[in-house]
Amino acid sequence: RALVELRIGRAIAGRRPLRLQRRAPVPIKLLNPVFEDDFQPGRDADPDRERAQLQLLKRKAKKEHKGAARELRKDGAFLAGEREREKRQRDDYLEARGKRAVQIMQEQEHAWKQQKKVKRDAAKEL
Repeated sequence: RALVELRIGRAIAGRRPLRLQRRAPVPIKLLNPVFEDDFQPGRDADPDRERAQLQLLKRKAKKEHKGAARELRKDGAFLAGEREREKRQRDDYLEARGKRAVQIMQEQEHAWKQQKKVKRDAAKEL
């Protein structure tokens, strides 16, 4: 019995209170700017020449693509204007032709009425 109490006493003395597992705190990553003494605005700062060349080609291709799209929009607008002009010209021609036909019919009707009046006046005189 004394042996058990002795061991229990040692076990109790060796106990430490529970605590959270301590880890070293993770430092916040600092994003300090890098300043270059020989900065040149037009030059690519990428040290990998192949990647820099690829980026340059991509930029040029994108610029060409935008320029081609702009040219296509201009061409489309010009063609739409030309189609509108031709349609207006055709409509003006058809309208003038219709007006001319109406004018001819009115002249014929006027001449017919004049003849009718002349015949009527001649018939009255007899």
